[in-house]
Amino acid sequence: MTDKNRDGFTNKDNLHDMLASLRKNSTDGYLNATIKDALGPVNFTLFLMMFGEKLNGTDPEDVTKNTFSCFDEEAAGTIQEHFLRELLTATGDWFPDKEVPELYRDY
Repeated sequence: MTDKNRDGFTNKDNLHDMLASLRKNSTDGYLNATIKDALGPVNFTLFLMMFGEKLNGTDPEDVTKNTFSCFDEEAAGTIQEHFLRELLTATGDWFPDKEVPELYRDY
């Protein structure tokens, strides 16, 4: 969802499409500013970091849930483990496969 052309990076068009899927209108100015805020090319890891910084204690729970719903392909209220594992281990700065189970340890 954040990398439609699967090149490993999120660009302005990808960001626009993701926000549109969440029914959020975005201006060119907003998209350009968001991409400019990045310290470099926006891979999945950096995208999540930027997302987290923008949400840090400022958005209500429903906004966060709606944002992550773009990863919930079946509208089941969950993100499938195999899909999240694929995103974490094959997109952007890869997460070592052996570290993925640590994400689920407390859940």
